[in-house]
Amino acid sequence: MNHENVQRLHRGEGLAVARRPRRTKPPRPSVDFNRDLVLLAAQGNHATGGYDILLDSAGEAGGGITFNVTGTSPGPGCIVTRMLTQPVDIARLSRVDPPVTFVVTPHTTVCAP
Repeated sequence: MNHENVQRLHRGEGLAVARRPRRTKPPRPSVDFNRDLVLLAAQGNHATGGYDILLDSAGEAGGGITFNVTGTSPGPGCIVTRMLTQPVDIARLSRVDPPVTFVVTPHTTVCAP
């Protein structure tokens, strides 16, 4: 079973996105922790760009819910920005009682030499 009721709350590179000037503030998502489950996937600090994290999908397996996460990093020869980044992905879905498991798949971006 795929959880199609997953709603993306935020996706971006942490503080770099949060500090971008905006003309209007986006509406704050409503979260009721009695009904909702909020998922956060983060990679921590990196000295360059080229990193990404994504909550890809969710499904039932073994009596619980499994969330697939892909963590991307730049490969050798990739041109990246020279700035601190903190990749993060946040999603909300209907609260579930079964155990929650995360399966993280590392991915390296292949760049031309």
